[in-house]
Order: sequence, then structure tokens, then C-alpha cells
Amino acid sequence: MAQQTPEHGLAVGTLAPEFTLPASEGRTVSLTALRASGPVLLVFYRGWWRPQCKRQMGQLAHQYPRFQETGVALVMLSTDSRTRARQLAEETAAPFPVLSDADDETAVAYHHFENGIAVPATVLVDAAGQVRWQYVGQKPADRPSPEMLLAACARLGHGVERR
Repeated sequence: MAQQTPEHGLAVGTLAPEFTLPASEGRTVSLTALRASGPVLLVFYRGWWRPQCKRQMGQLAHQYPRFQETGVALVMLSTDSRTRARQLAEETAAPFPVLSDADDETAVAYHHFENGIAVPATVLVDAAGQVRWQYVGQKPADRPSPEMLLAACARLGHGVERR
């Protein structure tokens, strides 16, 4: 799959680091549980206070039915507190999990953390846990379009065994 070559991030083909994080609505979510039903698209965003993050989350919420058609679970992760993550999820009517990585451990494990802040990035993980595609923003507004993400998800869905 074609992808941007990142300065940060994990190498394609490596195993994605496991995580267990609180979701905005209160439950706890792990990567293993997410992968139980197939591939997962992890969208790392900088924070509730960034207009680009709000815009991206709103766009993804609007396109959510199309993501569901690909069979890939869409999940957003932030270094926000659970309260702030919930605020943004409610503001954008996010129909997907919004996870709080308030201690920055997941962003650091995925190499999406620099100078005390998360780097906007997207990682597509297959059902076996391998990183299959990623996009790492080089500046705060550098985000893949929903169409680019949908195309990556659709390519992964062809010939990939779903659990």
C-alpha cells in the first residue's frame, strides 16, 4: 500500500504495541479487544483545543458509515483527559470510540509524541496486530483526508482474514 514516509511512527510490518485505555464514555478498551473483530484504524489527534482535531473528528464522524462498510474499526486516541475526550466526542457526535491516553504512554509507544505533544498520525493495524499502513503528519494541519483513509481501509479489506 502506498503511504507517506514518516519521520516518526512504527515501521510497516511491525507489531503494533498493545494498549488498554479509558474511552470517553467510561469503559476501558484494549487493542486486543478491538482486533478481535478485524482490522483497526487508530487516529491519533493532538487535543480537544486544536481546530484541526475538531474538524478531522467531525469529518470522520460524518463518514463513519463508509468506514463500517470496509470492516475496519475506527478509533481515535488523544493525550486529552477522559473528560476532554468525552467533551470532543459529544461535540462532534463521534459514533466511534474516543480513547484517552492522558499519560502519553500509547503515543510514545507508537512514536507519535514530540516536544511534549502528540503528533497527528494514523495507523492501520490488521487483525493479527501488524502495522499495515500509516500516515504521520509533519505539522499540526497535516492530516490524511477521509477518502485517503477509506482507500487504505478498503485495500486492507481485500484478502485479509477477519476474525
